[in-house]
Amino acid sequence: MIYSGAKNLNNSNTKSSGKKGEDLAEEFLMQRGYKIISRNYYGGKYGEIDIIAQKESLIVFVEVKSRSNDHFGGGIYSIGNSKKKHLRKAAEHFLSKNDNYNNKSFTFRFDLIIVQKGEVLQVEDILR
Repeated sequence: MIYSGAKNLNNSNTKSSGKKGEDLAEEFLMQRGYKIISRNYYGGKYGEIDIIAQKESLIVFVEVKSRSNDHFGGGIYSIGNSKKKHLRKAAEHFLSKNDNYNNKSFTFRFDLIIVQKGEVLQVEDILR
């Protein structure tokens, strides 16, 4: 399922637009009832998870992509098989370090949030 919400994003450079995109994604999630568990979680050699959020018994690992245009297909096409594998491994790293979330009372999902052209789009369950 895809959700959207209008937001304003000014792209001055890649790093700052990435941070602004993550800020908007965090705000977007919190407005929808998610609690932010972690931001920019470093999962060892597997890299970083931009946002880890919780809504009731659901834990969501979120990759955020900020785009200023649709070149190369936009943010949806930026998540290849290698990135998916690294997200999964980084999530396993997080769960191995946080036993309170690593139990059967939680379900897990991987989402993509795309910030582009003043819109915030959430694509749920990108690792089926």
